[in-house]
Amino acid sequence: MSEIQFTKKLLRSYTFFAAVSIAIYTPVIYYLGIYEVAYLAALLVVLMIVSYLLTFYNQFNLSRIIFFASIAGVIVASIISKKYLNGVSFYIFPLMAYTFVLTFSHEKEFRRLVSLIVFVAFLLIIVFLSFKENILFTLEYKIFYLLNFVLAFLLLSYLLGIISYKNIRREKALQENQANIQTIIDTIPQLVIQVDREYRIKSLNNRFAAIVKSLFDKKIAEGESILEFTFDTDTERVKKAIDLAFNGQQTIVEKRIKLKNHNDLWIQLHYLPVTVQNTITSVLLIVSDQTEYKKLLINANKLADIVAESPIPIFEINTNGLILYANSECANEFGLNTGNYVPSNWMDFIITVFDDEASETEIKFKNKFYRFIAKKDKAGETLRMYALDITLIKENNSLLEQQKLFYESLLDVIPSDVVVLDSDLKYRFVNKYAIKDDSRRKWIIGKSDKEYFELRNFPQELYEQRREKLMKSIETGREIEWTEEFTINGEKKYFLRKVKPFYEEGKNSLLLLGYGTEITSQKIAENEIEKQKKLYREILNNLPISVFLKNLEGKYLFGNTHTLKYIGISEDQFVGKIDYDIYPSNLASEYRKTDIVAIEQGEHTFEEKLNTPWGIEYIYGGKKLIRLDEKESLILGFSIDVTDKIKSQLEPKKQTELIEKILDISPTLIYIKRADGSIYMANKATAKMFGYDSPDVIINKTPEDLHVKKEELAIWKLHDLKVLESNELHIFEETFTTPDNRVLWYLTHKIPFNIDENEKCILGVGVDITPLKNIQADLLELNRKAREAADAKMMFLSNMSHEIRTPLNAIIGFGQLLMQEELDDKVREFAKTILFAAKNLLSLINDILDYSKIQEGKFPVNFVSFNLNKFISNIESIFKLKAREKNIYFKIEKEFDENIIIQSDSTILNQILNNLISNAIKFTKIGGVKVIISVKDKNLNIEVHDTGIGISEDFKNKIFNTFEQENSQISREFGGTGLGLAITKKFVELLSGEIYFESTQGVGTIFYVKIPVNVIKFNAEDQRKNSIEEERNQILEYSENHKNYTILIVEDNIVNQRLLVNILERLGFNYDVANNGSEAVIKVNLKKYDLILMDLHTPEVDGFRATELIRLSSGNATSSNVPIIAVTADVLPETLERCEAIGFNSFLKKPMEFYQLYAILKKLVEGNFS
Repeated sequence: MSEIQFTKKLLRSYTFFAAVSIAIYTPVIYYLGIYEVAYLAALLVVLMIVSYLLTFYNQFNLSRIIFFASIAGVIVASIISKKYLNGVSFYIFPLMAYTFVLTFSHEKEFRRLVSLIVFVAFLLIIVFLSFKENILFTLEYKIFYLLNFVLAFLLLSYLLGIISYKNIRREKALQENQANIQTIIDTIPQLVIQVDREYRIKSLNNRFAAIVKSLFDKKIAEGESILEFTFDTDTERVKKAIDLAFNGQQTIVEKRIKLKNHNDLWIQLHYLPVTVQNTITSVLLIVSDQTEYKKLLINANKLADIVAESPIPIFEINTNGLILYANSECANEFGLNTGNYVPSNWMDFIITVFDDEASETEIKFKNKFYRFIAKKDKAGETLRMYALDITLIKENNSLLEQQKLFYESLLDVIPSDVVVLDSDLKYRFVNKYAIKDDSRRKWIIGKSDKEYFELRNFPQELYEQRREKLMKSIETGREIEWTEEFTINGEKKYFLRKVKPFYEEGKNSLLLLGYGTEITSQKIAENEIEKQKKLYREILNNLPISVFLKNLEGKYLFGNTHTLKYIGISEDQFVGKIDYDIYPSNLASEYRKTDIVAIEQGEHTFEEKLNTPWGIEYIYGGKKLIRLDEKESLILGFSIDVTDKIKSQLEPKKQTELIEKILDISPTLIYIKRADGSIYMANKATAKMFGYDSPDVIINKTPEDLHVKKEELAIWKLHDLKVLESNELHIFEETFTTPDNRVLWYLTHKIPFNIDENEKCILGVGVDITPLKNIQADLLELNRKAREAADAKMMFLSNMSHEIRTPLNAIIGFGQLLMQEELDDKVREFAKTILFAAKNLLSLINDILDYSKIQEGKFPVNFVSFNLNKFISNIESIFKLKAREKNIYFKIEKEFDENIIIQSDSTILNQILNNLISNAIKFTKIGGVKVIISVKDKNLNIEVHDTGIGISEDFKNKIFNTFEQENSQISREFGGTGLGLAITKKFVELLSGEIYFESTQGVGTIFYVKIPVNVIKFNAEDQRKNSIEEERNQILEYSENHKNYTILIVEDNIVNQRLLVNILERLGFNYDVANNGSEAVIKVNLKKYDLILMDLHTPEVDGFRATELIRLSSGNATSSNVPIIAVTADVLPETLERCEAIGFNSFLKKPMEFYQLYAILKKLVEGNFS
């Protein structure tokens, strides 16, 4: 029982006791004649009865107020009356009794002390009132007071005895209860701590002692404060929970604790009050480990979240089709929620699943296809269903064939032979470059090389060679490469062939990918190099000295004839061997040492004396390190037999004559010159180099005397100085300019040579390498010109494409918008003419970009059927306007049936006429231009007459050259690139036609063109096909649904901005505009866009960099994945490849056709961007 409850019971007892006791004394007081006190006592009895009754209605506070107010009122009244102070004993007694009982009911020591003091005070007042001498009391009164005091004392003694007995029983019960509690604490598997009102630990079982010690660095024990084992943030909460438990309220708290090993510990704290004889004596704190339970709960919640947030619709239904559970995706995809019924057309499948006849099926729902997978529960009462969206899979299947055609078209434009063969060596695919004839290319599919070679009458041995290579690739599983030689029209052609095996995707069938490239020019260059190698080998083989070449490991790579003859072995026994394979070990070791010295120092010379079977020989040799490139170096060595020189000391005349003869027959320069450069000795080859027949003429002459150029002489002197200072062999490349200004190149070996002790000289040996240098110079010049031409062409094409396509984009775009308006016939005809002219210009640009393909014969020719009259009329309408602007006449004379249908490449034919007529009008100031077109003998004949400036005789043979104009004055006055007629000639040749002209300067020019064509009957179906392009503009129309999409336009050109804004507004799309790439990046990071149209050439930050920044935006996953479309006038292949690499989803070429933009927008609306 709590203190409050006990106090309430006590109040109820003493209001009753006070009412009864005062009621007993009231008649006695009245009898004694103390009427005023009797009346007050009666009133007090009534108030005590009211206070007593209020306790039964739980109005304890009001009861207490009435009790004390009544006593206080009587006291005040008695004091005021001052007549009967002795009557105070009647109301002091109950207060004294109540205070005395409270003295033993309060557990708090301070409150007990206060109550005891109050009780003693009341007791003294009674004694004082009873025995006060200055108040005259009658004996009856004194006896009455004494009896009253004795009665009160006896009653209080009785109450004290009762309370003492209760306290003894309570203490005994507490001891027994504590023993029981300790038994319970010891048996409970959780940590249990008993806490008193002062938050001290009375007992515990130390279940989590190790964990508690690790957390607080202190062992938990009895007598310690529980607050020392709580975290600072939890102290107040723990105190509050304990206080609530002492007030009879249980508390359960969960807490997560981070352990020192970084693991989480979940605990539950249960604050449980302990009651002994209706009194709460302590609180049990039960701590249980909830970690495993929490983990299970978290995992269960995760599983529930996975199902709820699954991107796949998941739902459970009963046999009636009622949905018992549906996740959010089910509502998103089908609009179905828990409690709904599934659509009726699903019930057939559901019934078959319940009947164990099916487990999955395909169902179409709102233009989408789903694969439903169903599974019954164990009881067979409900069905769990999963729906997979397979719309894209079905669309992809339909696109496979289109993709196949697309990739085949890509392979067709590769400028190399590309084929695919199966394991039986039969063709599965051949691109157009490999076989240009369409019918023959179709025929070869499923055929083998044997059949094809028989058809083309190719050599059988070539077929056998190719088959051998193909079979080897299949057997080894590796790429095989070889060279094939053909003779075509009497000219040899060389092709590099490669074949690589691979397995068809999704299948286990082996295929071979083959490709070939013509390498005739490369082969010719290799042959030329081989000739030069033979020439140098021949020169070295005729030298009267030994010359050899070895790698850094000492392996011989070359030895001239003199070397091999001297050693006495063949070339096969020499090449690939090292010194230890050829010479005795002691001699090989010496030679290897000289190799190492040459490698370390760059060059090395030496003299040696050899004992041979034919006597003693003296050898003078040298080695030089030659660096071919950064990775590879070789050792060039030479040796000269100077035995004769030594012997000449004994036989001077004979030896001298022999040496002179050897020197004179050698084509190599051999000479000795002094330190000042004057010639001491020279052979005939040296004299011939200076322009003399005899060496005697140049003896003692200096280079200045021999008219050596100053620049060359300076180099010679530097070389000579280096040789003399280092006293070693050096090899140089030196030049000499002959009197007729021919530059000769020599590879010169120079070594110090002392004639006597006082005079230092230089021995030089020079080999003429002029032919090799000439070839190298020619190759370098050819490469330089090729690079310059390629760079010029690419710069021109790139600039022209961008600068023309950008404004042309606006012309065509606004032209198409204008055609969609309600116009009168005249204005519509004007708009139609503008649109047609702009498209013709676009076609011209496209053809110029393909000029490199034309040069290499790779430009595709597409023959179609078209109405010649309609074709010519469109061209006529364009150029009439141009002629009118220049105030000259223009007419086309048609000498053919207006319904005639011809078969040719209309695009190329359009370019031919455009170029010829444009040139004629451009160069005509007075008069006009007349075009005559006729069809005769299956030939389309074109004549373009003008009265322009004409062509000079000197320029007529250059008229069809690329980038050529007659003079700078014409270029400034009339403009142009000098490319038009060159392209026209190439186009005419592509159509197997011919072009020529007649011209008189100052009078005019006539161009004649004859092109073979097929003439066919008029076909209405062909005319219908020609209107397809106009119908393309109807792909997309205005829709309210388009307002759900916002598109960002990134474009710095105001006109092109307006064009795109007009198109998007007409279709109902929302849009924003960014003037450059940096603005685009900022807008994308601040707002979600569904599509970005990105111009590539914007100021500040271009479209390439802006797209990279958007794609790298990790903080905004939605923006980093937004579809980005490149809008560019630069349509060179390398630009489009760069777009794909950076992350553009697609691209639109400027100027754009509406149907191309509509296709992009339709893809956005249909959600087909990944």
